[in-house]
Amino acid sequence: MRVQTEPRHRIDWVHVQRDYATGRFRAAGSLDQAEAARLAALLRELVKLHNRVSSMQKLADAMARVQTLERRAFGIGDDDAGSNPLDTMNEGELQAEVDRLTQQMRERS
Repeated sequence: MRVQTEPRHRIDWVHVQRDYATGRFRAAGSLDQAEAARLAALLRELVKLHNRVSSMQKLADAMARVQTLERRAFGIGDDDAGSNPLDTMNEGELQAEVDRLTQQMRERS
């Protein structure tokens, strides 16, 4: 799954603009219409970025829950790495296991 993130320069731009907007709010007694429109646009950008970050966090949490449920459903434990007995068998032992399973299949048919 490919996750797209905000480009770093865009995030930096929003932070700089946030600082500008905060300063304008503190200093502002009155804003002209152009400045008010610019400030409103900056605030919309900030809200969009916050919503995207929040959405990504929720998606990451959901993915972790799904992965946990899948591991439980398929019986995959955290310590299962390398626990397959076939991984430790040499070629002769593997051939013997194949022969045994082949014989078992013949008996069932």
